[in-house]
Amino acid sequence: MIDRAEAVIHQDYGQSEYWKCRKSMKFSHILVDKGLDLVKSLNTDEKKKIGGNYLAVHLRRGDFLKHRPSVSIEQICKQIKMVLDQVNLERVFIATDGTESEIRDVKNLLMNFDVIKYNPTEKDLQDYKDGGISIIDQIVCSYAEFFIGTRESTFSLRIQEEREILGFDSSTTFNCFCNDQKICETNKWLLKI
Repeated sequence: MIDRAEAVIHQDYGQSEYWKCRKSMKFSHILVDKGLDLVKSLNTDEKKKIGGNYLAVHLRRGDFLKHRPSVSIEQICKQIKMVLDQVNLERVFIATDGTESEIRDVKNLLMNFDVIKYNPTEKDLQDYKDGGISIIDQIVCSYAEFFIGTRESTFSLRIQEEREILGFDSSTTFNCFCNDQKICETNKWLLKI
């Protein structure tokens, strides 16, 4: 018995049949349009052919922290600063289920940078619901110049898959926060067709 549809495709995860199935899965054009509008608003380099000149991060917090080793907000911000300096960016987009206090802490620790989080309007929430808002966050993260995710997070994994499909370099895609001085690489599930 299958309790989740993704179990069917995960049997052959990372193989060519998996990628054929995964590439055929598309987000609603309404959500893609909204996400790409946000990407355009974040981008300050009109010459970029794909995506925007910003760093995107996914900070999985909440109940996730109860069952997995966590990285402190301070350590996360040090790693964000390091990458921003390394890739010469000044803007970071944050997708998170963190508390308002955690988001405020991130903004305070990164006060010399432009920190952006998508805050949906009441109309957005009504039109897209929570699931749609999450997909919009994923789309914005997928189009960033550089992405850092949360280890063992399915949300981050789906962003990495989307970036792989879009053709972003794996060195800018398969990264995660870790309890170290720098970001860590995650497993690379490279596109095979």
